[in-house]
Amino acid sequence: MSPSTAKKRYLTNTAISMGVYLAAVFGASYVIKNFEFAAVVKYILAVLPALCVWWFLWGAYRFYQETDEFERSRLITGMLIGILVILVVTSGYGFLELLADAPHISLFWVFPLFCAAGGLGRYFTKIDGEKC
Repeated sequence: MSPSTAKKRYLTNTAISMGVYLAAVFGASYVIKNFEFAAVVKYILAVLPALCVWWFLWGAYRFYQETDEFERSRLITGMLIGILVILVVTSGYGFLELLADAPHISLFWVFPLFCAAGGLGRYFTKIDGEKC
């Protein structure tokens, strides 16, 4: 598969999976807060956004398999930057919660922070790559 076709499929997958993710987050939140269900139904609704996270990451893996070395390098570098930011922020804030009585922050924010940091990492690798 050509790199441009793989990239188009990756971007389409990202847009759709993130759109469904947002709908699942807001939809599940609304339904769970406004209607009464058995606990098992609430758990199923609450897990739906996590399935979208898997969908997004599966699309990234597929892109990794289908594209050229330069795009693979950018993807992996972006994800490593995302992981680095997540590890530093979560462990740092975890110590603040544990030792300094900082208010609790939900784990929900880990994935959006990973996506933002990874996206910035990909952006900056694109700038560096274009200078070569």
